[in-house]
Amino acid sequence: MNPRKQAEAALKEIGMTLFRKGANHDLYLDPITKEMIPLSRSSHFDDNDLKGTKREIALIIKKRKEMGQ
Repeated sequence: MNPRKQAEAALKEIGMTLFRKGANHDLYLDPITKEMIPLSRSSHFDDNDLKGTKREIALIIKKRKEMGQ
């Protein structure tokens, strides 16, 4: 599975939904915290981009725990 598909799967796994598709990025919305994560639509999406997305996911999970969710 390519890194972008892995990032999409990770976002959906924690319950984030596709908010909108843009020309350069797709925006995923967390309905609990109302945070958004942009996901690049670049053909050069690589493991470093995936690592950054996972880091943002970890921050959202942390924020959810702080909120008591």
